[in-house]
Amino acid sequence: MEKNIELLKKYADKMGLEKPATRAEISDFEKKNGVTFSEDFKEFLLFANGGEIFVPGDVFFGVNDSSRYYSISREEKILDKIENSVPDGMVIVGKTNFGDPFFLEQKSGEVIEWDHESDEESLRWKSFGEFLKDQIDEALEILGEENLAD
Repeated sequence: MEKNIELLKKYADKMGLEKPATRAEISDFEKKNGVTFSEDFKEFLLFANGGEIFVPGDVFFGVNDSSRYYSISREEKILDKIENSVPDGMVIVGKTNFGDPFFLEQKSGEVIEWDHESDEESLRWKSFGEFLKDQIDEALEILGEENLAD
């Protein structure tokens, strides 16, 4: 996860990231909403409390409603539309630039991308860190700088 954060810092001019969350804000959110985030997602929130990576790109949600982007709690409308299909224990943490939500599975820490048109899982990563690395690698490839991620 550390390398992912370093790459996000290096390309900060291509991001629209929020100020970091505090440990207290993350803990308060988890308690208030009865959720548990994986350690690597918490690391991301301590770096950026949501925002857009590689504009225009995927959006990640933060833990408070002051974000100029989306907050996890404001995204309940997405869950209302697909709640019968998404497995229990998932927390929405972001969405693609074309509207497919990303969910973090609380027990395993896995991330899934949910196809909003077919209403089913389309991709899965073993961790938020692995997921974020794929997002960064894809963006750097588009920028023609894929060799910098190694």
